[in-house]
Amino acid sequence: MHHVYAIKSHTQDIKQTGDVNDFATREIPEGILNNEDAHMDKIEEPQEQIEQMSLQIFLSTRT
Repeated sequence: MHHVYAIKSHTQDIKQTGDVNDFATREIPEGILNNEDAHMDKIEEPQEQIEQMSLQIFLSTRT
């Protein structure tokens, strides 16, 4: 849940810095947001695989 909150927060930061044309500062939350997105991908990918192939088969592919 932390990642979802962080993504919302950084998205808002990006919008606010863009609204005041502070594009140098905007790069900071953009970089953080990219990292959060990558973390979410790492979390969601195995969850989707488990849904598709069952937990038992998923775990057998991890050895």
